[in-house]
Amino acid sequence: METIFLIKELREKGVAVKLVGNQLEVSLLKETVEDEVVEIVRNNKEQIISYLQSISINKFKEIPKAKEALSYPVSNAQFRIWFESQSTTASIAYHIPFEVKLEGDYDQNSLEEAIIYILNRHEILRTVFRLNAEKEPQQQILSVQELNFNLDYEDYSEAADSLSKVNEYIKEKANVPFDLENGPLLRAALLKYDNNSYYFSCILHHIICDAWSIPILKSEILTAYKALQTNKVPALEELRIQYKDYTLWNLDNLEGASFLKQKDYWLAKLSTETPVLELPITGTRPPVKTYNGQTLKTYFNTDISNAVSIYQKNQEGSLYMVMLSTLHVMLAKYTGNNDTIIGSPFAAREHIDLHNQIGFYTNTLAIRNKVEQSDSFDTFFTAVKQSILEAHNNQQYPFEEVVKALNLKKDASRNPLFDVMLVVLPKEGAKNEEQFDDEAFSEAITVEKYTTSKFDLLVYVEETENDLLSLKVEYNTDLFEEKFITQFITHYKKIVHLLLTQPAKRIGALNYLTEKEGVLKQEATTEKYVKKCVIEFFENQVQRTPENVAVKYEDISLTYKEVNEYTNQLAHCLREKYNVTPQTNVGVILGRSHLNVLAMIGIIKAGGCYVPIDHKYHIERKEYILEDAEIQTVISTIDLFDEELSEKAAIINLDQFAFSEWDDSNLNIVNQLDDPSFVIYTSGSTGHPKGVVQTHRMLSNLIQWNIYDSGIESGLKHLQYTSFSFDVSLQDCWFVLSSGGVLFITPEAMKIDFRRLLDFIVGNAIEVLCFPFSALTNFFDFPKETFVKNHEIKHIISSGEQLMANNTLQEFLVQNPKVKLHNHYGPSETHVVTSYTMCKEENEIVSYVPIGKPVANTAIYLLDKDQQPVPKKVIGEIYVGGEHLALGYLKLPDLTNERFIANPFEKDERLYKTGDLAYEDYTGNIIYLGRNDNQIKIRGYRIELEEIKNVILIQDHVNQAFVDVVNKENEQLIVAYIVPTALIDRLYLKKQLSKVLPDYMLPSHIVILDEIPLTPNGKINKKALPEIDDSALVTTQYTAPETEIEKQLAEIWKELLGIDKVGILDNFFELGGHSLRMHKMLNQIKTELTTEITFELFLSDPTIESVALHIENLKSLQNQVTLTEKKKILI
Repeated sequence: METIFLIKELREKGVAVKLVGNQLEVSLLKETVEDEVVEIVRNNKEQIISYLQSISINKFKEIPKAKEALSYPVSNAQFRIWFESQSTTASIAYHIPFEVKLEGDYDQNSLEEAIIYILNRHEILRTVFRLNAEKEPQQQILSVQELNFNLDYEDYSEAADSLSKVNEYIKEKANVPFDLENGPLLRAALLKYDNNSYYFSCILHHIICDAWSIPILKSEILTAYKALQTNKVPALEELRIQYKDYTLWNLDNLEGASFLKQKDYWLAKLSTETPVLELPITGTRPPVKTYNGQTLKTYFNTDISNAVSIYQKNQEGSLYMVMLSTLHVMLAKYTGNNDTIIGSPFAAREHIDLHNQIGFYTNTLAIRNKVEQSDSFDTFFTAVKQSILEAHNNQQYPFEEVVKALNLKKDASRNPLFDVMLVVLPKEGAKNEEQFDDEAFSEAITVEKYTTSKFDLLVYVEETENDLLSLKVEYNTDLFEEKFITQFITHYKKIVHLLLTQPAKRIGALNYLTEKEGVLKQEATTEKYVKKCVIEFFENQVQRTPENVAVKYEDISLTYKEVNEYTNQLAHCLREKYNVTPQTNVGVILGRSHLNVLAMIGIIKAGGCYVPIDHKYHIERKEYILEDAEIQTVISTIDLFDEELSEKAAIINLDQFAFSEWDDSNLNIVNQLDDPSFVIYTSGSTGHPKGVVQTHRMLSNLIQWNIYDSGIESGLKHLQYTSFSFDVSLQDCWFVLSSGGVLFITPEAMKIDFRRLLDFIVGNAIEVLCFPFSALTNFFDFPKETFVKNHEIKHIISSGEQLMANNTLQEFLVQNPKVKLHNHYGPSETHVVTSYTMCKEENEIVSYVPIGKPVANTAIYLLDKDQQPVPKKVIGEIYVGGEHLALGYLKLPDLTNERFIANPFEKDERLYKTGDLAYEDYTGNIIYLGRNDNQIKIRGYRIELEEIKNVILIQDHVNQAFVDVVNKENEQLIVAYIVPTALIDRLYLKKQLSKVLPDYMLPSHIVILDEIPLTPNGKINKKALPEIDDSALVTTQYTAPETEIEKQLAEIWKELLGIDKVGILDNFFELGGHSLRMHKMLNQIKTELTTEITFELFLSDPTIESVALHIENLKSLQNQVTLTEKKKILI
């Protein structure tokens, strides 16, 4: 083991070493030290002496004593905590509680006398924090008399639940804030819970001590108590310096050569774009950091604890090294970000004068490491070990100065640089751990009594007397649910075990989940689902309701019998005249009408493969599809007939087709379930469309799911709206005509005239609407009162894009609580594979609608980049398995093999790699996030463009939105394309978005459009979007202060920031403001405007406009109260 870490480990085990001359002096920090530790010192004595002689830390001059003064500057670390502690909840988060179990007859007065002795010994325990004339916090040392400390005493020994009473007392006191200005900043109590059995409970504010101070404080109090009990002077080594001396020495050293060298190290390590850890939180991150928290505790079982011990010894590492390495891997697995920064407190007590000191000496180190999933854990551990050694060698430079030097953009919602901290504690205090023999107890996860959290996550690992490692996770309850942290702990244990028992295995190949996690399957009911082609379902329905209307288009109505006969006649023609077989692709180029349905069914009855080609495609695209699909026969009409196409294929002109010349009887079914049923062409990256070849198996399973399990009743009237070149049209037709419904085909002109469409829906008593999302959002902006009163809608189906229920759609669902909204998800390569139903009568109406759960006989796998399953709430890519997979891409074997892969979890099965990102929530529903290739990083933050779009869509007067990233002059710009319903102010819109979105997610440009261009398949046509220019740039223009309050605030800002011009919309921090200036500014407002502005309020919107508005509201409220009081007097 490196000597530096050996010395650190000895200190953690209660032994401090230092050189006195050339001799090694050993000091015990605990009453008892294990023999094993003494043996380590003896065996490594020469190594330790050599190291101590070589390090520069021992060449430091003595820390000089400060001149006596009324007050002293605060250290960098103290200022940070003082600043955050101006918020009460933040201050409570910085409480450091500890308890000591005492057996024997302890006297309250003697114990109080012992504590006062220690208070006299350590000035920092008598220190308070007050502002000087410049409104800067200073350390001020009080006498014991001024401090007015008292030891509390409670006797619960007669109570039946005495230990519960003790815990209640401790929890209550832990949540009482300290008064930093007046003190004392230490509270203590002697709590009796049984005869001669006590708990000594103590709480200190972090601003006067650190974790390394606690064992010193415990030891000194007990030493003083025992000595004073026998009227002796406590045998404690004299302190040469006090904390104030260290503070001044440390501040003076910041510009010294050794400190500047350390500064250069940290800047080199952290100046490149720093990663932002984005664990899956609940909802949105509060704009200003909160400190509400909870702690869950558990143990690593014997196997894992032993594995940790063995690995650290084999690798000559430390417990901290092992836990940091494994936590880096855990965070990479949970976030998909391999570059992570974890904070850790380091004692920073190498200087000989700092031994046995109580105070806030700890320095926070931001340890950055990159997990290469292709590496083994052994390889990664070696890299982490080196990074810790480097960090340790540069630990004197204050963390706060590092942050200042990096000039990071202020983010009030987060800690600077990192959001996860790791603390590894020595065995000190283990005697108070629960004793247990039952291994199952170590697996339990319990809730601790403290209710604050300083970070998103604070992970504690501690050695215990049981030789097990305890694990505590303190977490912010405004960000995470308890069940997520419980899951996190369970998986972390598993990862630690896997990494340490299989350290040579590739990190990316480790699967830390149970067999069922990350995989969502839906098995069909065997007796309902049959392995038959959809043709049979339709023909069975014809037998049941031959005279019922099946298809309506304008004035044309076709019964089931007529549809069956017409399609049989067309099928006989195709099979007998055009030699159509199960491998024959037949093209269809038709306008919207009933003929589309006849062509589709006729081709499939003939045994052929249906290939719809939108008649609006330009001739080159049509020709490409005909050639690519080797289409010899095309069904069309005379008005859509292209002479060029007649040279490519035979044309069946349905305008002149002699149906009566062909047999109208049902044909024998020649298709197998794995034969191609249709080919849908979608956009391709090569510039040419690619054909997706779907099967009869998929179509059969999909239609049976629609009939049996979709939640939509049979026999309803359906609106057919989507393009017939879109795969949803097949679902529309076969579902309706296999279940006894009526298919109403929307005329082309009516598709964009929603007022006419509303009348059409009411007039025909339509019960099921099926819209792509883009049309759905537009449609519900138009409903008239007559529509709302007279419609017969029972179901709304959305597909093709992520469904976002805008305000008008939500309003409709609330007004019609029985109407069900169905969100169907599935790419063309699988068609619909998941579904979610939302209905006011059954569940909550939400704006961002989940894509739900798998349909029958399909499986959804959420996998990471290494194709390993991810747990609930963790983002993964959607892979689809089961019966809905297409055969592949027509004539594109390489692309087919790339996207349709062997299922690593099921033998002889395939998966389709969708490129879509999602996670599973705790209800088992899948939450869609967007395309993998739509995921970008800006300033280290991973951004989902879908999230920005969805927030824009819920704003007033926004009808449609699309968000993209545009590269301009080597800069990534977020651009929002908006279709408004009324005149919209782009600056106002951006300000509204800023209330929900962090600044790095705000669009820099907002482009107003009349409509968002779509491809023929209903997708966004990005190529048709206008190029951005400066006219779309949304910037904060200078707005001069107008009101008296705004002018007063502007003068305060100008004076503090040293600038001549301040607008009311300018951001304080972007003008050069920082924490100290902010504090001075708020104090000046309090003095000059007699109004107190909280830190949280200011950080939420650091502009003059916001502060002025708040002050005006407060003054208005005060005036109302004053007027009310005057009226009472008059009465």
